[in-house]
Amino acid sequence: MKDRVGSNNPSPETIEEVRGGIRTAAKKCEPFTQPLSTEERSQALKMRPNGEWIVELMATLATRYGVSLPGISVEGMRNDLALANQLQPVEAETAALAQTLSDTILTARSECWWAALAYYTTLVRIADSDPVLADALKPAIDYFATGKRKSRKSE
Repeated sequence: MKDRVGSNNPSPETIEEVRGGIRTAAKKCEPFTQPLSTEERSQALKMRPNGEWIVELMATLATRYGVSLPGISVEGMRNDLALANQLQPVEAETAALAQTLSDTILTARSECWWAALAYYTTLVRIADSDPVLADALKPAIDYFATGKRKSRKSE
């Protein structure tokens, strides 16, 4: 397997600096963003693809014909669309970063797991003639055994 990641790891200080930058960006976004619960997200009315022009058409026609609705304003509707349009490129950039981070984590886990399996295979073969190594490998052998497994998180 090719070593694509892991040979250029960031320092803990660099990671904390990146995390701080993300926290700063999130804090800057707080005044104009709205987190939703899973239920709220699923119940929210979803705009049809390319529906922005409908919003503008309704705003224009409602204004031209003097139509007003209680608790609903043309200005508020336009402001909501403007906010969505302003945040869309930010979302795209953060989604791209999240995807890159996810891909890198997957690659790193894949590479280290491949290496661990290669070492495991080799060590199991050596353990046939080394009882101390065979005993030390028991937790790994149990882990790879079929059937229900004990969680190793608490160890």
